[in-house]
Amino acid sequence: MDAAIAPHLYRHPLRVHSPREKLHVLPLAPSTIPSRDIRWARMASVAHQLLVHSQHWADPSKVFALIASGDHFEDDFGPMLAATLRNRSNVIIAVVDRDMGNMRVNHPYRSLYANAVSIPYLAPRHLLHHCRTVAGNREDRARHGVMFHGDTGKYDSGARAAVRDIMSLVRAGSDFVSSYAAKGDVLQLQALQAHTRARMPSSALCFAPRGDNPSSGRFFEALATGCVPIIVGHDLSWMPFGQLIVWEQLLFSISPRNMSLEQRHKSASDTIMKLRAEEARWVDEQLADVERIAATRHRIFQAVCRFLDPYNSPHGLWNATLDALEMKRREWARRNRKELAQKCEDRKRWCNKPSSWDGNCTTGNARDLIRAWCPVACGLCNSFPK
Repeated sequence: MDAAIAPHLYRHPLRVHSPREKLHVLPLAPSTIPSRDIRWARMASVAHQLLVHSQHWADPSKVFALIASGDHFEDDFGPMLAATLRNRSNVIIAVVDRDMGNMRVNHPYRSLYANAVSIPYLAPRHLLHHCRTVAGNREDRARHGVMFHGDTGKYDSGARAAVRDIMSLVRAGSDFVSSYAAKGDVLQLQALQAHTRARMPSSALCFAPRGDNPSSGRFFEALATGCVPIIVGHDLSWMPFGQLIVWEQLLFSISPRNMSLEQRHKSASDTIMKLRAEEARWVDEQLADVERIAATRHRIFQAVCRFLDPYNSPHGLWNATLDALEMKRREWARRNRKELAQKCEDRKRWCNKPSSWDGNCTTGNARDLIRAWCPVACGLCNSFPK
């Protein structure tokens, strides 16, 4: 687990120090180790320990969950541990965007991302303060306008360009800021981020278009401040905790017509701008419906305080995460029952013929590990979850 997330699981009531209990936390925390060589060496030692304790590692009735920080899976966890995780069928990763596995051609960990559990981006503590202050009550102050601050250079199929053009035609007040020109300027980017987070609590609506991937960290920042998000498109499949949160009740959505990546850095044609004018009128209509916005914001604060606040309600966040992991485990069990049965038969034949693998092991240590692993792996085939 990464450093920012593991402490909340340490305090979870399900976690006790017993190998027979339900929840265990492996505090890998790769983000705290800046040196890649040191990080990889530490992760390799974890991989070795997993092999040594093969009695638990090979048990197909257990599913191992891992929080992944992004698409740089191997860089974070090192080649040895990453390969160990990839080659285990009972490993589930939890990520903010499952589509990260498709960012690179022939991504070696694509299968892990394809079956991952979605978890939310964690909004900064100071943004969540307003939600906690308001709690279940309605705000008594007015909010105005629609805003979007962000990088307009993303490979987003033209979503942010469409937002730019729509907002230029909104009459009820809009605040659009592109950070594209500030790339590489740390101080300027920090100033823009501070400005964005200061404006969100006073804005009625916040555009939250996708970036390079379908997910949007800005979406969760908007939720934390009570700025009702407008997503571009109707794809909600990347959103976390769908078994607990009815996302359609917490957001508005719009699908701009004729979006194109070619419009990122140039003005749209007159034909396109006519379409954007119609979409801008839709935004003005939403801004005029003050009661609907207030009711949506009220539902947002309830959901955020219950499920998306790791600082003040960690049990709510982790109960939701564990629930999602359990659903994924059951899905995995149903899907893999037949496949695992065949693998078990193959494994038994292989384990029962030491001559077929002794020659492939170059060290006595490797032979010892395999000898320890084989009886456990073969003996547990019949304990696969129903």
